[in-house]
Amino acid sequence: MSYRYRLFKDGRQTGGRRYTLDELREMGTFMLRDLCVSERIMTRSAGLDPKRLKREELIELLFRYRGKEEELLADDFSEDSVSIIKSLSARAKLAPERLTAPGRLALKRGTPVSEAEDIFLEHGFSGTHFVGIISDGDGAVLAVFEVQENRLTLSPRRVSPSLGAGVYRDLSVLLFDAPSSLRVIRAYNSQRANPAGERDLAAAMARLPILTVEEPGDCGEPLTIDFGAGYTCAASGEPAGMGKAGIRAVVFEGGSRLCPSAAAVRRCVSGEVRFCFGYEAWRLLKQGGCAGGMTFFHSLKRYLFEERTLEVCDADGNAALVSSDALLKGFLEYLVGVAQGEHGVKYKKICFLLPEKRAGLALDRFRALLPDYEVEGVCSESVNSVYDAIARQAGSADAGSARVLAFHCGAGSSSLTSCEYETDNTRVAYRVCLKERYLNGDSSFGGNRLTSLIFMYLKIRVMLSVTGSEEEALDEGFLDAYSLVDQYGGTEKIYERFTALYERAEETVPTRFGRLRESAEYKRQNFYRLWLLAEGLKTAFFSGVPVNTIALPDRFAAISAAHVRTPEGLAERRLDFTVHKDALELLLAPEIYRVVKRLIEPLCDEDGILSGYGIRFTGMSCQIPLFRDALREFTVGRRARVKNGADELKLRALNGAIIRGQMQESGRMIPALEKEEAAIAYSVTTQAHDGSVVRIVSDRDAGREVFGCVTRHAATRRVVFAIRDALGNAAGEREVSLDIRLFEETTYDRLFGAYPAFLPYQGDFDSIGEDEIRLFVYRERDWDFCVLPAARKGGTLSVGEVSRFLFDNESPDYFGGWL
Repeated sequence: MSYRYRLFKDGRQTGGRRYTLDELREMGTFMLRDLCVSERIMTRSAGLDPKRLKREELIELLFRYRGKEEELLADDFSEDSVSIIKSLSARAKLAPERLTAPGRLALKRGTPVSEAEDIFLEHGFSGTHFVGIISDGDGAVLAVFEVQENRLTLSPRRVSPSLGAGVYRDLSVLLFDAPSSLRVIRAYNSQRANPAGERDLAAAMARLPILTVEEPGDCGEPLTIDFGAGYTCAASGEPAGMGKAGIRAVVFEGGSRLCPSAAAVRRCVSGEVRFCFGYEAWRLLKQGGCAGGMTFFHSLKRYLFEERTLEVCDADGNAALVSSDALLKGFLEYLVGVAQGEHGVKYKKICFLLPEKRAGLALDRFRALLPDYEVEGVCSESVNSVYDAIARQAGSADAGSARVLAFHCGAGSSSLTSCEYETDNTRVAYRVCLKERYLNGDSSFGGNRLTSLIFMYLKIRVMLSVTGSEEEALDEGFLDAYSLVDQYGGTEKIYERFTALYERAEETVPTRFGRLRESAEYKRQNFYRLWLLAEGLKTAFFSGVPVNTIALPDRFAAISAAHVRTPEGLAERRLDFTVHKDALELLLAPEIYRVVKRLIEPLCDEDGILSGYGIRFTGMSCQIPLFRDALREFTVGRRARVKNGADELKLRALNGAIIRGQMQESGRMIPALEKEEAAIAYSVTTQAHDGSVVRIVSDRDAGREVFGCVTRHAATRRVVFAIRDALGNAAGEREVSLDIRLFEETTYDRLFGAYPAFLPYQGDFDSIGEDEIRLFVYRERDWDFCVLPAARKGGTLSVGEVSRFLFDNESPDYFGGWL
């Protein structure tokens, strides 16, 4: 049976609600028909009328387009939810089944009661999943818990804040039976009680003699966090006195040591926004069928360096404005909360692995977001991965030295860092002297870029399948990708036809949804389904497990469908085709070779050979073998080291940071880190008034604070600075807007007080004439180069607004709905 459906243009008119199969089965036939009308689900184009469908057909129809998986209990203790569950417990009829609670229950504040702790509630209910509450003699709800069969689990976020440390006696435990628990979950999550659903609730009650609540102890070890664009992980060292070295990684949902750097808007109420994070955010997106009006954030790290105002919506269409700082603060506090709950301690100190560039700004931002903690920073993931290798050989290796290039490719960006170190296993300690130098990077290339290419490939394949075209998605140019990248200095020529096919595919498989409330829901659904497919294929092919072909319906049945435009109209089409690993390798090879060439080739000798360095790949995306294949073009007889396993790679970096700190405190290692001035892998030029090219910044200026200046006439309104990478390829432009009427008068004391680096250049300021503007290009903390315009008005020195630039652009936003 095929269906078509149509939604209101403004999702808030329908509420965007989705229904579980049990909810639909509880409705009568007329209610189901009314729901089809209110939700605007149309089937007449298929020769069907909702008024003539039978009850089971209506349920199937509604569940297909408005269905969701069974709800999980929201992990919070909001006042509205608690008042509803208190009301429901008061209305529940006591069942004849007997409930037996333990004689004593001990809790640590902020620590979950997990399935491994063997706390049982004996009951006679049938079913597997139950919800219950703990209340005091006055009927106040102190905690909301879950029971799987007989085993009790309790999240610290479902415990009342009023439940402080102490001993509580004569409490009550109430457990709803399985059908009632489902109704309670729905009411608790939606914060709306259905009067009809309050009838026929059944529960059993028992006495809890003693509840002990303890405050977790402070942890002397810091919690170390690697905040990534795709995934984040956290760990701490083993507590002092435990008799063993090593780290304790934080385990997130499903046993993963990686947490997606993602968030979803659970609810907007009166302008207040509630988020959920990590795997819970992904689950909320998937429960909505990858559609609905809910705002979803995938790469939270893009908001680290600058606060923004975000417009967000929940699944019911309620909208609000929220600061990106509130989003980041919530995510970081979520990470710390999970770590404290799992390890049963309270962390006072948080340590972040900092990026190679703008590390100072990142640390300032982390401190502003977490004012209640002592926040410190350590060197980057790349450098800490090298430290991990050094720490592993500490005490077992003789003195020596090495030069290592740490090639990092994460989800959002790539970088190349030089690490030169000397080790000396002395009589009393292991000495390590490491010099770190940032060499080059590409903020527009990372794992998300590779996923976007696979996304584009899938979209083209769907278009070719729907239209019946016999065209190939990849042409012969991909077979000679390396030569074409060398010939044209980039990948534009190789991807030219591929990109044109992708633009055509938008007409058949729409994925550009832009602003949520201004676009059809099916476009957003197409985008996330294809993105999840692309990410799943990338992981399946390049995770180390030998896989050569994947049939989409077999491996990804739940999301192997897309809404396509056909001559008959919009229809949902099953993606019934096979993807080959060889095709994806052809697709990704040009981009991977381009970035390897851009970062490695400037270090090669005149024969194009890199020598004298060891290569260490870090970052999750470097697991793709194509990185090693591309590197062989610049090395002879050597291979780069990479550790299989996404979580293993990130934990290696955390291990390097934590173990190094522990060995330093114990006196076993004496590390000395010297961070050298970063290389300038770019040149900056501009045109003089006569059209000649003036070079302002080059790789020879790495140690300079002031790069130089350029003169323009006072009537100039804009000056463009052109940027080229180390290979001479165009890397973008930066524009400075000028209006001498807006310049503010200043004095030399004020100018040199604010910019002391300009003091040696006083003569350049003295010589500014009445009819000119002089633009001074200089370096400032956390920025690659800045431009200060200065002029003279009526004989008085005046300056304009400073423009601050990065050599390379920020990582593209792949999740804004424009891909």
